[in-house]
Amino acid sequence: MMAIEKLGAKPKEFIVVSLGTQQYLRALESRAVDAATIDPPLLFFVLRKNFNRILDLGAVVEMPVGGLTTLSKTLAVKPDQVRRVIKALQEAKESLLNSKERAVDFTMKVMNMDRETAVKTCELMAVAWVGTGVPTRSGIENIVKGIQSQGRFIDKKISFEDLADPRFAIQVAREFGHRVD
Repeated sequence: MMAIEKLGAKPKEFIVVSLGTQQYLRALESRAVDAATIDPPLLFFVLRKNFNRILDLGAVVEMPVGGLTTLSKTLAVKPDQVRRVIKALQEAKESLLNSKERAVDFTMKVMNMDRETAVKTCELMAVAWVGTGVPTRSGIENIVKGIQSQGRFIDKKISFEDLADPRFAIQVAREFGHRVD
């Protein structure tokens, strides 16, 4: 809905239905729906069936991909452990970004996909993986807005600080040579 708003359309003009992953293709083929949000690897299967990709949601709405969650107590009591975990995740991400072959092999193994689909998935995900790993205000605000659009926590003012503590991610990003404010 945020993407629809950003593109100048009115969300109330759309009817949104929730389908299971297996129903997307049938719904599109039968024209029961006009469009569907589809992630890899199903996205590439649908494209091979001559459907068109009409919008890259990630290019329109900033939304954090992945992430790490821990208790506030863990941040206070084991800060070095938190920083080491963030660093390990960033090293893994950098390794995948710097070796397309390693990323493809990893994707094939973990997601149980063929090489062609894994290559396309890695190319698509590389765009999402680029960055410092530091949560942004706009990304967190979009998460909150998405949750509230579902009718949850609508009576609460939720701030960036309520959900994110970027201190350790900033430290790690700087270690990797990223400029972070």
